[in-house]
Amino acid sequence: MEQRETAVKEHIELRDDIRKPKMYLVYVMNDDFTAFEFVVFLMVQVFGKTEDEGWDIAEHTHHDGKGLVGKYNYDMAKTKTGKAVSLARASGYPLNFTMIPEGNDET
Repeated sequence: MEQRETAVKEHIELRDDIRKPKMYLVYVMNDDFTAFEFVVFLMVQVFGKTEDEGWDIAEHTHHDGKGLVGKYNYDMAKTKTGKAVSLARASGYPLNFTMIPEGNDET
């Protein structure tokens, strides 16, 4: 019984060393074909932005070449960008996104 208690105690001590997941900045990339309205639609439906935030992101992307959508852990960033790209392709748009590890961003 004492061996089991030691194993449980070691497991609990290891759990104290949990670190926050690495975060990724998700950017939408500008192109000359995707409609502003569609970018706003994706910002609202996929990324949970308000319509005003969606328009701001679309405008910024149009003027600067890319627009920051948000900061997410890897799995969430990958899932959301994948869904957005799938919807874009299904709608005939070439819209793309990029994920950059936080701290490695160029802006």
